Parts: sequence; C-alpha cells; structure tokens
Amino acid sequence: MFSLIMPSLTLWCVITALAVASPQSAETQLKTLFEQAQQAAHHGRYDQAERLYQQILNQDPDLLSARVNLGLAYYWQGDKVHALKEFSEVLRQNPREFTSLLFSGLIDLQKGLFDRAAQRLEAAHKIKQDDSLLLWAIGSLAMIHGNAEVAAPYLQRSFELDPKKPRVVWLLGDAYAQLAYRRKMASNISAHYQQMANEGLKWMEQHYPTSPLLHVFRGDVLSARKATIPALKEYQIALKMDPNWPDLHLLIGSLEE
Repeated sequence: MFSLIMPSLTLWCVITALAVASPQSAETQLKTLFEQAQQAAHHGRYDQAERLYQQILNQDPDLLSARVNLGLAYYWQGDKVHALKEFSEVLRQNPREFTSLLFSGLIDLQKGLFDRAAQRLEAAHKIKQDDSLLLWAIGSLAMIHGNAEVAAPYLQRSFELDPKKPRVVWLLGDAYAQLAYRRKMASNISAHYQQMANEGLKWMEQHYPTSPLLHVFRGDVLSARKATIPALKEYQIALKMDPNWPDLHLLIGSLEE
C-alpha cells in the first residue's frame, strides 16, 4: 500500500510545483523582455525595441505600457501610421493615457490636422501641465495660427523645463521676434522682446553654429524686421545645407514675390 501511494504523492507534488512556478516564470520572462526593450529604446535601437514589445504583446495583449512603448518605437522610426494605430488602441482602453494623447497630437500636428491636434494636446495638458514636449507642441500650434502672443508663454515654459532643445529656442525666438516688431507695440516692451530674440540667436550661434536651423532662425528674425533681402539670403543658405527642410521652398517663394 505504501509503495502505491508514494508515486502518486510524488507526481502530485511535481504537478503542484509546476502549476505554481509557471506563472512566475512567465511573469519573469515578460519583465526581462520589457527591460531589454527599454534598454534598446534608450540606446536608439528602436527596431529592436519594436520586436521586443511585439513579443511582449503576443504574450500579454492587454499590457498597455508595452503598447504605448511600441507606439513610441514606431514613432521614432518615422512610422507614424503604425504608431497612431497603437496609440489609438491605448486611448480606446484608457482615454486619459498621457503619452498616447501627446504623441497622437504630435502626429496630427505633423499631418496638418490642426483641429484634432488641438483637441488631443489640450486633453493631454489637462492631465499634465509641465511637460516640455507638450508645451512646445501647444506653442507650435499657436505659431502656426499666427498667434505669437499665445505661443510665447508655452514656449518659454518649455525652454525652462528643458533648455537644451534647439527647436524650442528657435520657435521661442521666432515668437519674441514677431512680438518685438509688431506695429503699435510700446517701445519698452518691443525692446524687451528684441533682447529675448537676440539672446536666442546668440544661444543658437554658440551651440549650433553649423546647423541650417541657425540660418532659418536668422531669416525669421530678419523677416519679422521686414528685412526681406537679408532674410532671403539666410533661407537660401539653410536650403542649400538641407534641401529637404519642410516648407522652406514655400517660404522663399513668398519672399521673392
């Protein structure tokens, strides 16, 4: 009797141990994959991160953090279609997920869908007020609509949160230049804005002296001053340095008219 019970008892213990250990092993495996994916993304290996996050989602399709990060991996590879698909799925399950709102808004902004971008960026801003990229995006949208007065505070706060981003410095300088040379502006306020725009230019000259962005920035400031010919020369230099600069052909064409 004893010999018959022991094998059954041993088998039951093994089965119980496997049942307990298996979920832990699966959880540990997902954690390891997630850490590997994060490391890959941190070092700019977004294609590798994409594959790892897909592998994670194959095992756990409801893990929203992995889906958000998969969307980011697509975004930073320039695949906006698949990025938006992942962000939309996240927002379907959680309409207040900040990163998905922000990057969906950025994609809409890049596609020229300004009304929808505004809705998503405003929704993100209600969740988190002090995010440098979000504030830059809201400021960019205001500048697109020609409202430098609205844009400037958002861009200034974006710069304060992350003072090393050249495109923030450029757009903030643009806003100040437009305000500085606006008609009917009080002279003391105009001088303040001129100083702020010039400080932005000096920063760009110091940190990015060989960038086409510097020449675009100079051209924008000169254009705001109605110095058309010098502005045109700066834009042409920038275009020669980067022939694929968005909308620069149109900008040059408008000044040549």
